[in-house]
Amino acid sequence: MKVEYHQRYGKNATNYPHSTAHSITRFELAETAYFVRLHIKGQPPKEWLMRIEDFKAFKGNIKEMTEKLALPGEPTHFSLVEVPKGTSLHKSVAGPQYWKAVNKNRSGGAVQYEVLGYGSSPPKEWFKEVGEIIN
Repeated sequence: MKVEYHQRYGKNATNYPHSTAHSITRFELAETAYFVRLHIKGQPPKEWLMRIEDFKAFKGNIKEMTEKLALPGEPTHFSLVEVPKGTSLHKSVAGPQYWKAVNKNRSGGAVQYEVLGYGSSPPKEWFKEVGEIIN
């Protein structure tokens, strides 16, 4: 997986998005599934998602979501994402990250899903902004 990551982001990339202490599972959806995407308002759709149940478990705690998903900054909004049958995904645990641009270390540790086959931009039609995250 690290080889694939370096091919995608460059050989000098250091923020490996998956925890190296946990396995990564690649699978294909047998039916349409729904996920949540955290983002800043107006940000284009990206490939990293979480399960609706996991989003609910955070109970709107933005700081905890940011830390556990190893995000560079605090999300302000969330979208419902309809991922069609046959789409390939990675399921993994977010790895620790250092975000140089904002000088922040994040621990990771939450389960995350990565949409495969679309680069970093899955089709916009999959995403429906639901609203603001209220802490």
